[in-house]
Amino acid sequence: MMKKVEVFNKCIDRVTDVFMILQADGKFTYASNSISEQLGFTSNEVLNKSYPDLIHPDEIDFAVSKFIELVSYPGNRVVMDLQIRTAHDSYRWMECIMLNMLNIPQVSGVLLQIRDVSERKIMELRVEESDMQFRSFMNHLPAATWVRDEQGKYVFVNKVFIEAAGKPESEILGKTPMELFPEMRSNILDSDQLSNSSGKKTEYLEQIVGSDGSVSEWIISKFPIERSNGKTFIGGFGFNISALKKTEERLKDAEQGFLTIFEHSPDAIFIEDEQGNILNANRKACEIQGVSKNRLIGKNILDLTPDSKKSTVKKQFDQMWVGNIPSLISYTWSNYGEEIPVEIHSGRIIYNGKPALILTLRDIRVTREMEMRINMN
Repeated sequence: MMKKVEVFNKCIDRVTDVFMILQADGKFTYASNSISEQLGFTSNEVLNKSYPDLIHPDEIDFAVSKFIELVSYPGNRVVMDLQIRTAHDSYRWMECIMLNMLNIPQVSGVLLQIRDVSERKIMELRVEESDMQFRSFMNHLPAATWVRDEQGKYVFVNKVFIEAAGKPESEILGKTPMELFPEMRSNILDSDQLSNSSGKKTEYLEQIVGSDGSVSEWIISKFPIERSNGKTFIGGFGFNISALKKTEERLKDAEQGFLTIFEHSPDAIFIEDEQGNILNANRKACEIQGVSKNRLIGKNILDLTPDSKKSTVKKQFDQMWVGNIPSLISYTWSNYGEEIPVEIHSGRIIYNGKPALILTLRDIRVTREMEMRINMN
C-alpha cells in the first residue's frame, strides 16, 4: 500500500498542475510539490495557510461564497478562474477545479486542482476589453450597425438598430432580417447577394415602416467581413435620413421663396462678392441697367460706373462690405449713360457657400421730381 502511495505522489509531483486538499473550514492539509514551481511556496508552508490567504482581495467574497456552496453538498464540483497569490506576493491567474470529497474517508476534504492560465486569461481580458471598446464605439455611432453570420442571423446590433427595430436585443440576436422584417425580404436578399458576389460595399435607399406606422428613409450600406476561419459575415450600417430629407425640402421651399421675392421685387437687387463682381441680379436690376442678366452677371460694379465716380463708389462699396454704411443715397448708371438716383441698402449674406453682399437699389427719380416740384411751389 505504501508503495502505491509513493508511486501516486511521484506521478502527482511530475505534473505541472497543483493538487491540494482543504478541510471544510478552508485549512490546507495537503499540497503537491509542484506548488513550489507554480507559486513559490513549499508544501509545508501552505499547510499553515487557509484558502482565503491565497485569494486576491478583490475576489475573496466571490471565492469564499463558492467554497461554502461547494462544501454544502458532497460530490459538488466548482470550476472558476481566480487570481492566486504567490510566495512573492504577486498574483497569477489560475483555473481552480474543486471537488467536495468530504464524504470519502480516504480524503475527508475538498480536492483542489489548480493550473496556470495566465496567458489564456490575459488574452481573454484583452478580447473582453477590445469587445467593450468595440461595443462602446458602435453604441455611440449615430448610425444603426449590425453584423450577421453566414446563415444571415444577427450576431451583433447596436443601440440605434435596437431602437429602430422596436424590439429588445434578445428578440433580434439569432434571427434573420427576413424573420424580423418580412416586408423587406426582396431588398435584403438582393443586396446580400450583391455584397457577397462583388466582395465590395453596396449601398441603397430603403423605406422602413415603424411599429407605429410611420415611414422613415434610410441609406443602407453592406459589406463582407472575412473571418480568420474562412467564413464570411455581413456587416452593415444605416443612416436615418428622414430629418435630413425634410430639412432639404424646407430649404428648397425657402430657396424658392427667396428666388420668387428676389425676381419679383420692385427694387433692383444685386449680389456681389468682396471685389464687387456681380454674382446675381434680378429683373429690376437688369431693367435699370438696360442689359440682360447674362451680360450683367460677371461684371464688376466699377464697370457700371463712370470714370469720374469710380473712386467714390469703390470707397462706398468697401465701407458697405465691412458694415459701416448699411444704407445711403447714391447713383447708378444705366447702359445708356443715364445717371439714376437710388437709395441703397446693403447686408452681408452667404451665397453659394461664400460671403457676399446683397445690395437693394430703389429708384428714387420719382421721389426727387416730387421734391423738386414741392420746392418750386
